[in-house]
Amino acid sequence: MQEVIYHGGDGGGPYYSNEDALLESLNALLGYLELDDICKISKSKYGMIQLEEIAPKEVLYSKIKKDEKNLDFIDDKEKMRDFVELSKDNFLKLYSYLTEAEYEATKKKLDNIKETNEKKKDKER
Repeated sequence: MQEVIYHGGDGGGPYYSNEDALLESLNALLGYLELDDICKISKSKYGMIQLEEIAPKEVLYSKIKKDEKNLDFIDDKEKMRDFVELSKDNFLKLYSYLTEAEYEATKKKLDNIKETNEKKKDKER
């Protein structure tokens, strides 16, 4: 990551660019983000750094949608204890690194669980 931030990480300073190291670092970042099967960064025939699509955009969009589905923190017991006890604003202040989207995804999943449990109870009656 330091190489990316430092324009290639070469000792020449922040204005000196080691493009090969930069490309390698950016592609490593794509790998870390699990996007390397969708796109890669390379040099064009004119020497420009470019983003190449390996897979169709639909694959990227489906991957993003999949990540959106996994926003909740329903399995985190400590957070869930605070989730049910605190107001939304207070919860998001306490867990400032969480987003409102994560809060809403958890609320939606919890509501679905409650609804499913209620339906099961109704069937048992």
